[in-house]
Amino acid sequence: MTLSGCGSLVLQDTTINLPRICGALENKTGKRKPGLSFGTWNVRTLFKPGAAQCLVKEIRRYNLGVVALQEIRWNDKGTLDLQDRTIFYGECNDRRQFGTGFAIHKSIVPLVTEFKSTNPRISTLKIKGKFFDITFLNGHAPTEEKTQEEKNEFYNNLEHTLNEIPRNRIRIVLGDFNTKLGKKNIFRSSIGIHSLHDVTSENGLRLIDVANDGGLIVKTTMFPRKDIYKGTWKAPNGRYVSQIEHVLINTRFKNCVHDVKTVRGADCDSDHYLVKGKLKVKLKKLIHSRGT
Repeated sequence: MTLSGCGSLVLQDTTINLPRICGALENKTGKRKPGLSFGTWNVRTLFKPGAAQCLVKEIRRYNLGVVALQEIRWNDKGTLDLQDRTIFYGECNDRRQFGTGFAIHKSIVPLVTEFKSTNPRISTLKIKGKFFDITFLNGHAPTEEKTQEEKNEFYNNLEHTLNEIPRNRIRIVLGDFNTKLGKKNIFRSSIGIHSLHDVTSENGLRLIDVANDGGLIVKTTMFPRKDIYKGTWKAPNGRYVSQIEHVLINTRFKNCVHDVKTVRGADCDSDHYLVKGKLKVKLKKLIHSRGT
């Protein structure tokens, strides 16, 4: 594993001795599941004692293979192994804010070809698939009350990063976009009709523009669910819940994402709920070498 320029972490192909792939891609009988469980979670901070261990415990509890993380708040960039998970993390800013990354099951780590931290709000992860490679783009957008300049900078960087990903691979954009999407028919083809909200916010319009320009659709608001499984952030006063975390995928592979919903039972001392989904895709098989 070596560091390369532009904040990217590239994993070199090597012949390695590994146990049979297990965990996030298998059930209790040891048979491989036809998909990859993934998620996104604004954890608020991992810069406190026991926070990372608590995070891994909850991810293991729900058996997720790849989880996009926001507000890690760690300095520098690198990897951290905890039990059967590896955390790929990017650096926070000078005020120890933000920082994005991914928590990945150990069976998937050998399939990771690159982790790149674009800035404290954006990072990407590339994984080898059997037929199509997969790129996860993790984003943490400014809130509605931030300046137009700050919002413009984020969405320009988001679009630039998205455009760098080849369109012939599965592109999944997920994270905390501080975005409310409504139910207007004009946006139905991009966001569906099953949002928690009736009116689209300004950030929501920006996200829809990114989706339309990038050939993406929002899967978070495509599934008919009870409202309790839609809300992703609870207000400090506890009086209302908003759906501000989202999952998008390129239209060509829209049927690959199944069952996106909020997991209210997961707890890592955050006011955001874990959002999980299922990606119907086959990962590349590893070639195991026998010890000599």
